[in-house]
Amino acid sequence: MTRYRIDRPIKWQGEIKKTGHIEADPKAVEALVNSGALVPDEAAPQAQADLDKLKVDELRTLAEQSGVEDFATLKKAELIAALQAAEQGTGQGDA
Repeated sequence: MTRYRIDRPIKWQGEIKKTGHIEADPKAVEALVNSGALVPDEAAPQAQADLDKLKVDELRTLAEQSGVEDFATLKKAELIAALQAAEQGTGQGDA
């Protein structure tokens, strides 16, 4: 099983998922990965060092894709913390 980040809405196990993460067999989600709707987590720049290197508008784009609420008002450090919380499934970003 591989963990994937949802970049575009998908139908998964009878539900529409717009953001968050799923774990699935790579063969089962190959078409969704090829379409860009799912991104393997290792391809997503979620490590602290990677996030620190990004500009605020890049962080806001990631926050929007991750489902972070009120991302437009957050400062850089707050965006990084919110993205990390969304990645771990402990924040507002995991659907």
